[in-house]
Amino acid sequence: MDCKGLSFLVWNVRGLNDPGRCRAIRAIILKSGAAVVALCESKLELVTSFDINAMLGPRFDGFDYLPASGTRGGIVIAWQSSLVCLDSFVQGVFSLSARVCPSGEAPWWISVVYGPTCDLLKPAVVRDFNLLLDPEDKNNLQVRRSWIRRFRLVINELALKDAPLIGRDC
Repeated sequence: MDCKGLSFLVWNVRGLNDPGRCRAIRAIILKSGAAVVALCESKLELVTSFDINAMLGPRFDGFDYLPASGTRGGIVIAWQSSLVCLDSFVQGVFSLSARVCPSGEAPWWISVVYGPTCDLLKPAVVRDFNLLLDPEDKNNLQVRRSWIRRFRLVINELALKDAPLIGRDC
């Protein structure tokens, strides 16, 4: 996503508790040149400045997070304060929202959602971005094709693009 020169990267990282995975994520984020990074499914109950520096580098000097519940969920939003300011954070049960204040432009809001894994709770999260676009992305045979169809409609309606993950092992 690009907002008048600002790059945003939103990624379901499937856990940030492995040093090797963190190194791979850091390399991709640095290469992306993103000013704001939102990492879903962090699986971290606590995130410190030290963690952000280790995962993203010293340029990302602002952050907030929604803690994981045990080993489930968790959202981290980090930004480079030399490029953009984020403030007024609001934590929801499955979301983290912030006001984005680009220099010299009108502020706007970003919301990052990581929905529940329990099937009974999923309909309660409007536009759950924890769904699949393709049955091949599922690691077992329990595929909800109606949910995939609905999710594809939302992706198309919002004109979003799926960035394929290269080297899925990271």
